[in-house]
Amino acid sequence: MKLEEFLDGRDIHEVKREFQVKIKNLDAQVRHAAIRYLDFLWQIGHIGKTEGDTFIVSAERLQEISKRASTSISPISLDNRLEALSRIGFIMETLPTNEYRFISKNYPRMFPALHALPYAKSHIIFVFDFRNISSHIKLTHDDYFNPLITEQRERAYDIHNFAMERKMRLSTNANWGVVYHYKSKQVMTIKTNDNIGHFLGVGVVAKDKTEAHTVIDKHLGKESQDFQEYALQRMSGCDANQCLMCSTYSSGNYVTVLGKRHQVCGEGVISYDWHEPVEADMAMIKRLIEIRCEHINEEQAAKKAKS
Repeated sequence: MKLEEFLDGRDIHEVKREFQVKIKNLDAQVRHAAIRYLDFLWQIGHIGKTEGDTFIVSAERLQEISKRASTSISPISLDNRLEALSRIGFIMETLPTNEYRFISKNYPRMFPALHALPYAKSHIIFVFDFRNISSHIKLTHDDYFNPLITEQRERAYDIHNFAMERKMRLSTNANWGVVYHYKSKQVMTIKTNDNIGHFLGVGVVAKDKTEAHTVIDKHLGKESQDFQEYALQRMSGCDANQCLMCSTYSSGNYVTVLGKRHQVCGEGVISYDWHEPVEADMAMIKRLIEIRCEHINEEQAAKKAKS
C-alpha cells in the first residue's frame, strides 16, 4: 500500500502522532533488516573457507553469526534469513561434516571475494570495494555515481559537470552524498545511496540556517508563475511532508514563501529535492543552482561593500 493510500487525505503528522510507536518500530525493522543482511554476508565471508568458487561454513559458526545479526528490532531466524537469500540466487548445501556449502548462482566469485575483504587495509561501510584490499582509498564522485543505472548516472554527471563549469568545489560524505560548494557556501548535494539501494537524489539549497526566508521570495519572484509553482512543489526541509524519520512528536516548522504557508523541518535549512529526477526536471535543477549562486554572489558583494 502506498503512503498516500494509507493516509487517505489525513495529515502525515497527525497520523504520526496517532501511531507513534507502531510507525517508528516498522521503519526501524525495515532498515535494520536490510542492513543486517549485509552484515550477515560480511560475517560469513570472515569465518568461512573457500573451495574453488564455493564457500564452506560450519553449522555452529553460522548459528553464532545469525544470532548476532538478529536483534530485538529485527528478529529474523537463520532459516528465514537463508530462505530469503535463496530467492536472490544463493544456494546452500548441507554437508555430512556438519558444515554448509554456499554458492552464489548469479555471482559465483562473490564468497571468495567476501573472504578477502575482512582483511583489507580499510573498510567503507556498505561498500564492498576491492581496492581496499591493497591500499587505503578515498572515494570520489565517480565512485558515488558508478552504481547508478545508465540514465540516472548520466544525469548525475550532467549536474556535476554543470557545477564544475561554475567553479564549485566538492566533497564526499559518509551518507553517500557529494556536496557542492560555491564560494564556501553549500549549493547542492547529489546522493546515490540510502544503505538499502542505489538511487539518484538531488537537493539544491534554497536557504541555509542563517539566511532569511525573504531571499527565496526575492529570487523566485523573478521567475515565471509555472516555475514558481514547480519550485514550491519541490521545496522541503528534509522531506518534511513525507518524513517518518524525525521525532513523531514534531510536526516541523512553517514558513511563508511566495505568499504560501509551507512546512519544513526544524533545522531551518530549506532545499528543493528530487528523488530519481527525470529528463524534464533537469532544466529546473540547473536554473535553481544558478539562482543559488546568484544569491551567494549578491550576499558576498553586499558584505564587501560594507567593509
